[in-house]
Amino acid sequence: GDVIDGHVVTALVADTAVHLLYQVRNPRSGALKALKTLHPSRANDPQERAMLAHEAWLSERVGEHGDDGFVHLDRRADATEFYLLFDWHAGQTLDRVLARRGPTGLPVADVLAWGLAAARALGRLHRLGVIHRDVKPANLHLGDDGQLRLLDLGVALSGSEPAEQRELHAG
Repeated sequence: GDVIDGHVVTALVADTAVHLLYQVRNPRSGALKALKTLHPSRANDPQERAMLAHEAWLSERVGEHGDDGFVHLDRRADATEFYLLFDWHAGQTLDRVLARRGPTGLPVADVLAWGLAAARALGRLHRLGVIHRDVKPANLHLGDDGQLRLLDLGVALSGSEPAEQRELHAG
């Protein structure tokens, strides 16, 4: 029920002890978004703040080339707090798909399609000089629209980050 820059918090989606991820709704448009911010215990850490800012920069850079395979960053010039705002996509991560169906219950055609989609997303990152460093089923989201999206560029390397950031939270 809290309100952040006009967005109403509807759910806490994840608490990683480094970040908090919320589902938020714009009450005027009804649009859902994902809001990612630093955990309060990390909010004043300059390295963590730099990493979140770097994630925003990478997300924006990936978005310049179309957003198939990634979530779109909603740039907010008027933000009153330090957070990232992404498009919300209904669906589930592949780790949840695996937990529900089990590894033997997945159709081969789906596994191949998801693998190719993940490879295309990683290929786009690599062409941009970005290394994800944390590819895992929890960071691959299968949307209700059938689109597989690679999530969480938080520990990705682009060559533009300081050396100490390369070692912090390596995936």
